Amino acid sequence: NWIGRNTLQIYVLHRIFIELLGLSVLTLAVQYNLFDNSAFSLIWALTLPVVAVSTCTAVSLLVWSLLNRGPGRALFLYPV
Repeated sequence: NWIGRNTLQIYVLHRIFIELLGLSVLTLAVQYNLFDNSAFSLIWALTLPVVAVSTCTAVSLLVWSLLNRGPGRALFLYPV
């Protein structure tokens, strides 16, 4: 219960950012026909998961630390 109460906020923010990053980068790659290049496809498959999760986790922690002050704390209250 304690772990869930302290990680739910980060998970919720993380999902928003990972979807936003994934969809925007994927749209750009498709628009510029980057997947026609097999080297790009391989690099994409190997690096995107690590880079996306790292970036989104860092951004989520930053947003959480900024919002989790003053009135913004109400956004992260665990239901009683």
